[in-house]
Amino acid sequence: MEKLNDSYGSPLGLTSQFRFCGNPFRLDFYKFCSFGCKYCFARHIGGQDDFDYSYARFDIIDNLFKKAFETSDETKNYIVELLRHKVPIHIGGLSDPFQPIEFQLKLNYKMIQLSNKYEYPLIFSTKQCDLPDEYFEILNPKLHAFQISLIGADDEWIKKYEDNSPSPTKRIQFLKKLRGKGFWCSIRIQPLIDLDKAIELCDTINGIANYVTIEHLKINTDNPVMKELFKDEINKYKRTSIMRNLELGKDEKIKDIEILKQHLTKTTVGVGDNDLHYLSQSRCCCGIDTIGGPFDNYLKYNLTYFTTEHLGDKKIDEEEFWTPKCNVANCVNGDVRIKNVGDFRDYVDSYCGKFNDFMCDGCSVKNKLNGISFNKKSGQKQKQFSIFDFGDGNEWSISL
Repeated sequence: MEKLNDSYGSPLGLTSQFRFCGNPFRLDFYKFCSFGCKYCFARHIGGQDDFDYSYARFDIIDNLFKKAFETSDETKNYIVELLRHKVPIHIGGLSDPFQPIEFQLKLNYKMIQLSNKYEYPLIFSTKQCDLPDEYFEILNPKLHAFQISLIGADDEWIKKYEDNSPSPTKRIQFLKKLRGKGFWCSIRIQPLIDLDKAIELCDTINGIANYVTIEHLKINTDNPVMKELFKDEINKYKRTSIMRNLELGKDEKIKDIEILKQHLTKTTVGVGDNDLHYLSQSRCCCGIDTIGGPFDNYLKYNLTYFTTEHLGDKKIDEEEFWTPKCNVANCVNGDVRIKNVGDFRDYVDSYCGKFNDFMCDGCSVKNKLNGISFNKKSGQKQKQFSIFDFGDGNEWSISL
């Protein structure tokens, strides 16, 4: 890589997904990914298609941890605030943490060491099929968990979409190895492209993976590569009401999910589709809520946690909803940023209101979400938020 450089300056942060996700605190040391999966949403953001082979200096992260844990100064930095609360960090949201360059630069190896020093929980998302022994020597099942991305079990079929990543057979062997060493490990079927291939995969890993997350394909209409790749299927997809992506209809997605659940009777299932999180079998669609121990510090003040309240054994207690107090506006994408608003909870509340207005009609759990809205010019709140009636004979409510 002739252009390899250490100019990537913002590897750690909160993503806009915090509004509906309990695991949005992400870290990516690499701005590029050599696996280059053709369907990857990240290939067309952040310069990856321009072959920006930049990576982050490890001292950026090291200094943030030192500030969080070796000083007691008040902070206006939400990252330091999240670190002090030990919110689990998701590594690999934009690029694979264990792509080949990692074994040269060893940035995530150093991160594992840092995690051990401060007893900090990490969850890795990867398509890798093994790790060197030196990594396993420092990995700790109590602090480190894994998600393996895999869209099918057919080694030949998958080459149409992934021509530079390890085969499904090897990744499933890695899953078994991780489980044998005591690590929590899930499978992410993201994106779900072919139902029959997904069924074959689910039959293979049922009872082996701790968790399976399902999320259907989204075809970005601004992405000519994806439009060409899925030209034979694109007529089945339609534009959603609030996004520029093309997706399958809601009823068809629900049907797929229910079918796959029948093939995962020994494994818990999460649903990553933004309009269907409530179909998850746990409180966070990636399964981080099922790991336990230090991972219990995942963020709970979000849409998915609210709409899966029927899975809990108690009414919502506002005291359990820790949220950062620092301004988070800079981590929100420009198209959803609200003028003069920086409060974490306000952004979640606003999203819940939009979800109710645009996407929640006919929810099987009959949840009702009322949200706050904002005056576009002043940014002032216009109505307050309260939730909700599940229509299941139990009244669940909270005043926020």
